[in-house]
Amino acid sequence: MNFCKIALIALVSTSSFAYQGLKNPETTRLKSMGGAGVASILINEAPILNPASVVFFNSSTFHYQQSKEELNDISSDRVNSYENGHKELAIITDTSSGLRGGFAYEFQNVHAGKRKQFSLSFARNIGKKSGFGVAYKHNEEDSVVTNRKYSQMIIGGTHIRSKDLTIGFNIMDPLQSEPEYFSYTIGAQYTIKDKINLIADIGSGDVKNYEDYGFNKICIQLEAFESLFIRYGRFHDLHLNEKGNSFGFSWTGPKLALDYAIKSSEIISENSDTLLKGEKLLDSSIGLTLLF
Repeated sequence: MNFCKIALIALVSTSSFAYQGLKNPETTRLKSMGGAGVASILINEAPILNPASVVFFNSSTFHYQQSKEELNDISSDRVNSYENGHKELAIITDTSSGLRGGFAYEFQNVHAGKRKQFSLSFARNIGKKSGFGVAYKHNEEDSVVTNRKYSQMIIGGTHIRSKDLTIGFNIMDPLQSEPEYFSYTIGAQYTIKDKINLIADIGSGDVKNYEDYGFNKICIQLEAFESLFIRYGRFHDLHLNEKGNSFGFSWTGPKLALDYAIKSSEIISENSDTLLKGEKLLDSSIGLTLLF
């Protein structure tokens, strides 16, 4: 089955609007990658980023993390106080059957609002080198966007082109339950000599006005020592009206993995509901994964 056709069929041809709401959940690993990774073979991230990636694993996991958001370089023009944020994320993945998937629970209480999100994902192989998956998300939100319960979907696919190259895509909220949260992404990961990974994503929050709401995210990951990975990421996101960089590392053992990341963001334009020009938002996170 043609992988690219799946992406085109899934992509709806309706437009979105300017983003003003809460951000999609990110694992500590994703934060360290600047949010890139839709084409990476990741297991914890399957229920929240690309549900298809879980089909390439034979182990199951439990992941828990805590994150905090703090405002730095506070502008002298700020007249209102800024409420620092707190986030929690728990993920369980299961690969014990042919229909593989995961469950995620996220809670965030940040300056833009509060949200509880429950995600359930399923995926299957399409041949030996491709996977396709769907995630269902239930949200309970009180933010500048909405104050209600609503449901969303994620559609995703992953294809291993060669030993060194993988490609992938996702579509967030294709039915546009909340139009501001709609987006679509395509990405690639290229590996150099099994030690260096180059990761890149591009996408947009609008189909008709791609450039006005487009984003790009890039990351370089280095295996510095055995089981120790260091990452640096950069992102420029007109959909979220933010740009910045990130840094992090992971240590992975036979049954345990530890992740740390810090992500720095600032606004692109002078118009923002949360940040003022020159201010920076620091999002730091630590996560622990059990493999079984």
